[in-house]
Amino acid sequence: MFTPVAFIKRSLLHGLIFVLFAIGQAPTSLAQSGSMAADSFAGAWKGTARDQYEDGSYSEYPITIQIRRSNRGYEARVEAELEATAESGQPLAIRYSGEYEGGTANRVLTMRSRWHRLHVVELDQDLSIGPYSLTLEHRGDRMQGRAGNENDGWTDLVVMRQSPQPRSSDRPFPGSGGPVSNPELPRAPRATGVPSPRIPQTQNRGEIRGPLHPLFASLPGANALEAPSWVRPGMRLTFWLGSASIVGASGKVTLVEDPKGDWTLEDGKKYRETSPGSGSGAAGYVQIDIVAVTRGAVVMDLRSYLGDGQISSPALSGMQGILSHPSGCEFWVHPQLLRQLRPGTTNGFQVGTGPYEVNGVRYNSVVIRPSAAGSSHSVYDLESGLLLSSGSSSASRTSHVEIDPATGLYQPGTSENSMMMVSRFVTARQTKLPWARESMPDGFANLRGFRLDGSYRMDMNLGTSLPGTRLSGQIEITRRDPFFLEYEFKTTGSFDDFGGSQTSSLVRYSAPAQVGGLWVAPQVLARLDTGRVLDEDPVTGYRILVEWAGRARDGRSVVVITEKGRAASQQWAYDRQTGLLVTSTHTQVLPDQTTITTEQRVVGQF
Repeated sequence: MFTPVAFIKRSLLHGLIFVLFAIGQAPTSLAQSGSMAADSFAGAWKGTARDQYEDGSYSEYPITIQIRRSNRGYEARVEAELEATAESGQPLAIRYSGEYEGGTANRVLTMRSRWHRLHVVELDQDLSIGPYSLTLEHRGDRMQGRAGNENDGWTDLVVMRQSPQPRSSDRPFPGSGGPVSNPELPRAPRATGVPSPRIPQTQNRGEIRGPLHPLFASLPGANALEAPSWVRPGMRLTFWLGSASIVGASGKVTLVEDPKGDWTLEDGKKYRETSPGSGSGAAGYVQIDIVAVTRGAVVMDLRSYLGDGQISSPALSGMQGILSHPSGCEFWVHPQLLRQLRPGTTNGFQVGTGPYEVNGVRYNSVVIRPSAAGSSHSVYDLESGLLLSSGSSSASRTSHVEIDPATGLYQPGTSENSMMMVSRFVTARQTKLPWARESMPDGFANLRGFRLDGSYRMDMNLGTSLPGTRLSGQIEITRRDPFFLEYEFKTTGSFDDFGGSQTSSLVRYSAPAQVGGLWVAPQVLARLDTGRVLDEDPVTGYRILVEWAGRARDGRSVVVITEKGRAASQQWAYDRQTGLLVTSTHTQVLPDQTTITTEQRVVGQF
């Protein structure tokens, strides 16, 4: 019982520590003598639970059952904390909680779960489990029975009374009524600076294979590697990104052709002066969400944010999907490949090793740069394969007319222009999405795609809005994998007031551990309530929450998931019955308070 069969091998479970409070609500035939002391079920019970496995082995662990009687019948609260061993040999911490209800007949208390959840602490995610039954029968001064169901198996229970029953009450147990959004659970220690490798991969071989990274494609065994243990659905990598460009002219004033300029040269054309040099810079974040992992591919969502919180709040500026081979990509490389590299020149790249420090953490690192022109470099952690830092620079020359400040004469000149980009690892963490490990809904079995309708609007906060743009398009599923979909997203914007149209197309991916995918598992939508906060990013400040759970204008039951920051927000509405996407809305507020809203609606399927 309470063992996630699809997640952990039963034969590897050990040291399960369980605390159970049984409940009931239905009327009971138990005789009473006017005092709750006559109730033979109510009270605190402690004993032993025993799980028997198919191979004949078993595990035993302590169990406590707290039962009480109210005017409505029996009720109690169920909580559990389990320690188990996963397929990888690593320990897992699991928390079970819920409520049961039932009644008695012939000295047997029979109950059924009213709600319950099985929560993996390291993932901060829930596993899907069916309803459980619990039966207890008196045998002298003790009770024995079993709990579970036919699919997950049964646990045998033997318990002894520990204390008198609590008083009758119509009030529910403290905190009852369903799972809380942010339970206070003990956290497993996380590795400093790098992702924790505690949770094993559980997905099987897929049908789509990602491309090999060209840098490592020639290394032995690269094509056969699976992803490192920490690369798992729901993992989020955050990198700080900065860029700067400089346009200079050696301190000399340059002339730019301008019909209204004050300078007239020998060619008869007019020019204006420009400053001796100028530059610009920007900073922000790049976040990579790992949304699916198979033996053949790793699927990622990349989000770009302009603004790193120093001068302006991070504003979402771009999104794209990435498909890579499990051996690595530009953000991480399998450590087995890094360990094959030796200092020197390999396959046209210079390789070096040594210590490297990021965010106060010291790493053993591998530095890789092109041999031809040392204009770029990447630094990887040798132990995890995670990208720690990268940088690139470029230089160019442009011809112009310049004025010599010493003589005041103009003459041909050149400008030395440069651009530099740097990135630095910030953090890695597991996001808190309750649907991250659920399977694809049945509605996608024969679905080829969606037809879309929508609009693009700009409000300049001047009392009137600019003419909107009508959007139409479709999402066509181009490739299928058991764990994710590849699709082409085509959109056409029609400019009614100006005439003409513009069409764009891009390839995206949809997978379970995704924010804003084409689906959310219906069994998860069924237990989401308005206002529940699902995740909050400590770097960008963006929160993922349930904006609304209820009836839409067309009468359909929907759940609206919102990703909200200070400068932008996105909303996705899902049909609660099928789990399929209904609408998506993106809203961005520019520094001048101009609001841009893009809305897409699913108007059909094919």
